Amino acid sequence: MPKPPPPDPGWLRSFTLHLVELAPKLDVVTAMTFARHAFDAMFLLPPNEAAEIWDETMTCRIVSWRSLH
Repeated sequence: MPKPPPPDPGWLRSFTLHLVELAPKLDVVTAMTFARHAFDAMFLLPPNEAAEIWDETMTCRIVSWRSLH
């Protein structure tokens, strides 16, 4: 399995901040972990599968965090 390249630090930082804005109670370390997994998925999976995983995991979790907090 190919290894994804290291993420661009600016992209990772901005995406992490975006996640924290969507779910203010989310801690930065967890948001950064999700951002890194999303970045890896973009390179390891076909685009339609990466989008499906994004929709089913990241978005659902953000929605549930927002509803809980």
